[in-house]
Amino acid sequence: MSKQGKGLAGFGAVAATAGARVQPEREKQPEAKVEVIHSMEKKEQIREEKQQDALSNSVGDILHSVTKKPKPVLKRQISAYIDEDVAKKLDKFGKEHGKGAKSELINNFLKSVLK
Repeated sequence: MSKQGKGLAGFGAVAATAGARVQPEREKQPEAKVEVIHSMEKKEQIREEKQQDALSNSVGDILHSVTKKPKPVLKRQISAYIDEDVAKKLDKFGKEHGKGAKSELINNFLKSVLK
């Protein structure tokens, strides 16, 4: 008795014979289905082109919004001692009006006083 090789079959064992012709899926379909497929492919191509145009426009808009911003005024952090009751009111103001509100309030106040 001979030993049979165990394991995966080689390519030659599973490949089609030399005379056999494998038909692509498109050749097996009737004419009407082929036309529908062509129509669907065209619609898909148009949809992809529109998405690419929208992406290009949005990227351009984003770049424009970033590069055309006016340069911000230079700011510098300073420290000052204030009374505890004033600090609490200032903190409350900051919480109510969001990020940067305290700095803007103090900056505007000092500009008006120190003219």
